Amino acid sequence: GIAQRLADRVTRLMAETRYGDPLAQDGLHMGPLMNQVGLEKVASLVESAKRQGAQVLTGGRVADRGGFHYE
Repeated sequence: GIAQRLADRVTRLMAETRYGDPLAQDGLHMGPLMNQVGLEKVASLVESAKRQGAQVLTGGRVADRGGFHYE
């Protein structure tokens, strides 16, 4: 249905999102969070949603690239 088509499209778009250090790279869609507190907050919100039954379709973790990146 409509919900599944929307989920598929958002998942595809997020999987194609380019993120990194905007001071070192051009053509990015998203940079890092502001600080460790922000990173921990986002991670906590995602984990809470998962415990409540949410399904992570792409990403859903702290990125393995240093800094405050969440994918």
